[in-house]
Amino acid sequence: MQQSPFTEEKVELCVLNWLANSGYHLIRRNWQHCQDNVDIIATRANRLHFIGITTKKYPDTGLSCQGMTRKKILSILQASQQYLKCNPQWKEAVVDVLTVTLIREEPADCVLTRNIQMTY
Repeated sequence: MQQSPFTEEKVELCVLNWLANSGYHLIRRNWQHCQDNVDIIATRANRLHFIGITTKKYPDTGLSCQGMTRKKILSILQASQQYLKCNPQWKEAVVDVLTVTLIREEPADCVLTRNIQMTY
């Protein structure tokens, strides 16, 4: 979804606040390997979380995770595999999709929509 830089900044702040309030500890933002990337890498309860961020406008009746394309999910999975190769101390990792609902270009709510567990 195309957004103004101002809206993107507000979404990012909303996500970071939501993560902190939900007990996540930020490790990296916008981690990239080759052309694959993951929006946020964080930890919670000794588990590594790779988090993809998507937005939807209210009142959108679709599912929250529909904003996450197959290409974006594949990119997150490939980037997360590379991160784990570089950081083998993590034995448990999950891939999450966090959806931010926008009302009139203002972030209104964050919802964790997917939790795919990967064990190594």
